[in-house]
Amino acid sequence: MLVACGASESELEDARYLSCSELSRKIGRLEQQQFDADLDSLAGAFGSVLGDTEREREDAELDEALGSIDGALVGRTLEQYNAIYREKRCR
Repeated sequence: MLVACGASESELEDARYLSCSELSRKIGRLEQQQFDADLDSLAGAFGSVLGDTEREREDAELDEALGSIDGALVGRTLEQYNAIYREKRCR
């Protein structure tokens, strides 16, 4: 699943009004999305080497690339939400 390049301005503005608990849950979900994307990328890397056919290797390379892109985009959103978390002095 590809996500937008970071959170939109309205999403970030809304996040500033979340409680620390709500913001923490949102950050947790983003961390899970990033972990899932990293796993997809890793599985694709293995598949691109271990695939039985050229088609399987090509499909795995695509999965690896999409996982890497998705992970990077989710990572940007995660950075933005973590910055808000720090600004609010949540702990």
